[in-house]
Amino acid sequence: MVDRKELTEWLISLGFSSNEASILLLLSERGALTVSEISKELRIAQPHVYTSLQELFEKGLVEKIGSRPARYCNLNFVSKLDEIIKQRKKYAEKMLNHIRSLSSQSFKGTIFFRNKKIFKGELLKALKSANHRVWLVIPAFSLIGDNIEKELMKIKNKVDTRIAISDIRYFRTLGESPSFIRYIQPSPPFILVIIDNRLFFAPIMGNMYLGISMDNPDLLLLYSNYFDHIWRDDYVRTLYRLRMTTPKEY
Repeated sequence: MVDRKELTEWLISLGFSSNEASILLLLSERGALTVSEISKELRIAQPHVYTSLQELFEKGLVEKIGSRPARYCNLNFVSKLDEIIKQRKKYAEKMLNHIRSLSSQSFKGTIFFRNKKIFKGELLKALKSANHRVWLVIPAFSLIGDNIEKELMKIKNKVDTRIAISDIRYFRTLGESPSFIRYIQPSPPFILVIIDNRLFFAPIMGNMYLGISMDNPDLLLLYSNYFDHIWRDDYVRTLYRLRMTTPKEY
């Protein structure tokens, strides 16, 4: 039986914020609700409920019924999820085919992993021996486990550590925003880690799993530039999502 927490984490991995995911699940279970009812049930401040509803409205996932007080309900939720999953599956298959094509090339130092446990083990080993940088892009820490998260916190003051993550719930548990963490949207459908001059990459494809580790300089430069882009350019664009302002009701 899948519980609410697991469903929420899954929706977050698809690119929804924590509040958006919680609201969508609540409306699926209870039907049309007012902002006050949503706020009370989920223990989310009403301004944040309005913000999330506005985001969901713009995505075509909720509709407003009546007024004084207005009620909100899901709209095209299942069909929209189906569309998102198909798009991600198509992208994941593209990335998987790209990685498979690499196996026919003779990149020195390239390792392929068809097992999550082995991939995480090699990643943890590389983290413990990191000398100058650790750059990470990930939807949520739950995908790589507590041991890797703890190791990242241990080495953050020893090497250039940068974490780009899409789990806003984790981000907000930190209190003040630390300089080594960025909140990014949309949620990436892969795990990307650059440790010194080595690249770790694994597309997220449900139960399917194929990870890769390599030190090819061309690909390392390509993904380093990608990371630098989301770290610098996308940061300003996503800051507004974290502001705790009171929006007007739409």
